[in-house]
Amino acid sequence: MTPQSLEDAKAMRKKLKDAGWVSKKARDGRTFFFHRKERRSSWSADGLVACWIRVKSSTTGKPYYYHSITKESKWRLNKGDLTFEHIFAPQEEGK
Repeated sequence: MTPQSLEDAKAMRKKLKDAGWVSKKARDGRTFFFHRKERRSSWSADGLVACWIRVKSSTTGKPYYYHSITKESKWRLNKGDLTFEHIFAPQEEGK
């Protein structure tokens, strides 16, 4: 990740934290989001933040990326594209 995209990811994490969202790891290793005040969770960044999400094609099994807001899809990311994993890497409490 480029320094600018790293800064963008940090800024997005702060915005989400300020809005009440925290990221956690499930027992199976997947990241999910939890909103403490609203007591709701989400496995997806859809509607939470604009980023690229890695998924597998149901026909080929190959991974591709789709954008959570624009719904655009592509096989490869461009340098500096923010992904779900970059933004929502679990943060320790208080960070």
